[in-house]
Amino acid sequence: MADDNSASRTRNRLTKERPEAALARDVARADLAMREGRRVNAEHPAQAERFWAELADELRRLWDRFTGKQQSTEPMSTAAPMSTAAPMPNGPDPSYALTAPYTPPPGPQQPSASENAAHQERARLESRIDRMPPDSRMAFEDAMLRLVRSDDTLKAAFERSPQSIPTVAKYAVAAHYREALRDKPQPTPEAAMDAARDRIMANDARQFAALRERWERPARSSDRPPDAPALLGREGQLLLRNQVATARQSARGAENVGASSRPPSPAPKKQPRTR
Repeated sequence: MADDNSASRTRNRLTKERPEAALARDVARADLAMREGRRVNAEHPAQAERFWAELADELRRLWDRFTGKQQSTEPMSTAAPMSTAAPMPNGPDPSYALTAPYTPPPGPQQPSASENAAHQERARLESRIDRMPPDSRMAFEDAMLRLVRSDDTLKAAFERSPQSIPTVAKYAVAAHYREALRDKPQPTPEAAMDAARDRIMANDARQFAALRERWERPARSSDRPPDAPALLGREGQLLLRNQVATARQSARGAENVGASSRPPSPAPKKQPRTR
């Protein structure tokens, strides 16, 4: 008896399902019910197409009958006098009638009661999922991914057309993406240090290049015209020396011209020698 009780407790513990897994099964069940309802409604366009084809055939037969009767009618000149003409029938000519009674085309099929119930159930479950804390939400998404991988119906629907089960696909894809990030190998400490060193060296190289460009940029010289292009290197230095030398020669020439234009100073008068 004690063995039976222990076996029963073990069986209950093994068969007891986590709340996240049970919720995943409920969502999958609602999505599959909605998918089945959409599949049934997808047959409506084919039914309407068959109806319009039959109606077109009936109209074609009616037109053939109408044109054949008009061709067999005699001209007005040879027609019988009005007094001897046959009286007009009170009702429509039965030969113009359709061979089959008119039936209106089938309208859009309304969702069935089971489809409406599945839609309401899915909305209720999604509202419950949105209120879950982050840890429970992640556990639910993982349970949904495991269910898609283990259930043949869900797996086939997901591989064939994920949009046919949009709620299941949304949560399963989120879990798969998180799983891919978790399984990605993390870099070793040495690789992380090397990557940080490379980033620092690249940043230092960019700063040094900018500083060198500012340092080697020549300052504007007063002897150079304002619109003269800035030259770098040896050619710029030679041009600067030539301009400075030319300016100095011009200044010296101006001084010499000024000195030659001044009148010579009078020579001092000689004093008479006294005895």
